[in-house]
Amino acid sequence: GLCKYNLTQYTAAYEQLTKYINSKNTTPAYVRLAQYYRGVCSYKTSDYKNAYKIFAAFTADYRERDSYLYKSCELGAKSALMNGDLKNAALMAEKMIDASMTLQDKQNSIIYCSEIYTDCRDYDKAVSILSAWTEEDSPFGIRCILASAEVYVKKGELDKADAAYNKITS
Repeated sequence: GLCKYNLTQYTAAYEQLTKYINSKNTTPAYVRLAQYYRGVCSYKTSDYKNAYKIFAAFTADYRERDSYLYKSCELGAKSALMNGDLKNAALMAEKMIDASMTLQDKQNSIIYCSEIYTDCRDYDKAVSILSAWTEEDSPFGIRCILASAEVYVKKGELDKADAAYNKITS
């Protein structure tokens, strides 16, 4: 299956990975990787409903904190977005924060998750995702303050948005 995957023959790779998973002679660690790559194949062939289903199952019981978990959360969130399923996209994006391996990934995940919650009109949740970082005296802290201000604008709380903008300039 991985040979077909590397050749970008995603439909054939998906089928072969499925056969492997359903066969009797499998190794649990390889089954997990086969599930991950099946999800990627579904995503690459624009089968976003199936991709989300695979990534949701993968992240539900995957115990390692590694790049497979992070990418599964990322692609799961993107798949849910492509399905118009904002709530599940937000939940996957939250998992993405926890699965982050680097500070840069974590920061990007925080902003991404907040944006999805904003799109869901769950403005309080969007601000709460950012709030731990708004007191930080760093470029990322400023980025979170700006993102919070944008959430407040969309919520119609212009006084809070102004306060956030003033916090940056003072």
